[in-house]
Amino acid sequence: MTVTVREALERSVLAQADPVVEAADASLGNAVRWAYTNERYDVARFLCGGELVIVEGSALFAHLDDAELARYVDSLADIGAAGIVVELVEGLREVPPALLERARRRALPVIGLRARIPFVDACQSVNTLIVKDQFLVQMEVDALSTVLRRELAQAHDVGQVGACLARICGESVAIFDADGLPVAFAGPRIHSGDEPTVLIAVERQGVPIATLEISQRVRLFDERTRTQIAQVVSQVMAALMPWDVSVSMTARILSGPADGVHADARQAADVAQMLGALGAGGEMAYYPFAMGMRSLVASAAGMERLLSGFAAIDGARTLCLLEGGVLFGVVGVPCAAKTSGDTDIVRTDAAACVGDPAALAVTCARILADVVADGGDVWAIGGRASLEAGMLADVIGVMRATIHDAAPPWGTMRTVYDGLLARFAHVAQTGTALAMLLGVMLGESLKDDDVALTTLAACFAAGDNRTRACASLGIRRQTLYNRLDKVQRRSGITPDDGVAWSLLLFAAQLALSTRDGQTSAGTQSAWVGADRC
Repeated sequence: MTVTVREALERSVLAQADPVVEAADASLGNAVRWAYTNERYDVARFLCGGELVIVEGSALFAHLDDAELARYVDSLADIGAAGIVVELVEGLREVPPALLERARRRALPVIGLRARIPFVDACQSVNTLIVKDQFLVQMEVDALSTVLRRELAQAHDVGQVGACLARICGESVAIFDADGLPVAFAGPRIHSGDEPTVLIAVERQGVPIATLEISQRVRLFDERTRTQIAQVVSQVMAALMPWDVSVSMTARILSGPADGVHADARQAADVAQMLGALGAGGEMAYYPFAMGMRSLVASAAGMERLLSGFAAIDGARTLCLLEGGVLFGVVGVPCAAKTSGDTDIVRTDAAACVGDPAALAVTCARILADVVADGGDVWAIGGRASLEAGMLADVIGVMRATIHDAAPPWGTMRTVYDGLLARFAHVAQTGTALAMLLGVMLGESLKDDDVALTTLAACFAAGDNRTRACASLGIRRQTLYNRLDKVQRRSGITPDDGVAWSLLLFAAQLALSTRDGQTSAGTQSAWVGADRC
């Protein structure tokens, strides 16, 4: 189990100091990683999250104004401190109001001690409690692991694995395969969305093969226990779940770039080859997506509706992989395919060809948004429709980084464009970050098209004012419209999507600005008006 702030106040010597919760009592469940005492204003620099900071307070707070007190709280909240404990015996008798106000706003517990205890005793007591509980938890996990190994050795199918887990853990168990389909249930049925559950991904050689959903009616499964269960179960499930090379190829495609940022030419070729082997190659438009679920049992109908919606698009091929609570996937449609006549599927009138990236993006995004709007604890990220395998890989990389950093709130849908600039800003190497941004927004075809780039860059410089852009380029308005129409068909982005269109113009300007002397004012004039009409 994890020691919380509340347990530290109740089970350590802090209980002898007449502790009073001064702020954010709703956050007393914060996990305490360690108790630490330091009177420095910049103490957050030396912490890594989960610390219970114990201070005497009078010397620290005496010369701080309200703004500085607020910044002190913010610094601790930003690094994930568990809470602040302040001695209120001599000198400082009350916690400064400005500190309390900001702590309430940041949900950082503040506890006042009305009796004096040596801080060394307080820290030792809390930290001993943490170590003791960790030791007991490890013993429990080791015992659970031993029992699981012994019992699961007798399992001959997935149903018996579920039954064994339910019996040993005393909980209900549901098992879903890598496609998101339920394959086994054991114990009383999990009530959809009405009870807490935990999701545990099961892998084989790093590739997801199943996800366990286990109720938490009797016990809470901490990270250590979940990891142990996954390790033991994976050894058994690897031999029981259907497996072929297509699962590995799907996992590779949906993992994004090898470095998590940008797929080089060789990686792009590998992705294209694997897409072809899976029946989704050739002249295709691709739309990647991700849907997160708090409970697979509660979201099973939503997953089915989502995949049925994609399948109803004529010629569509959907590849997907369930990784714990997130379903990653990509919809591929031949560029000559038409929309289904099924009236249950949201159609777009923007273009008759669903294989057109813009139309595919609109159709898939509406299907995703429809599932999210049904309610329940789900979120979705819509991707960037593309015609290139390299761009597909880069988009998936941005989606995964977004989820890792901060998944969308439950009940909302985001797009890859929402997280693109944040990803660009946080990639350490400028060259790699630039390659990622250009890969997501332009791909290879637009990046190598000088006329398209210069046209988009002129629109960027003119604030997307078409009259000024035409004047800058020395072309007629109809010529500009013809060029932009070609860009829209190839990129899948229309000016109606303000964020994506702005990013496209920005990327074009960056592409021109960063060429190694290949584009100059003199050379541009040779082709800038080449297609005047």
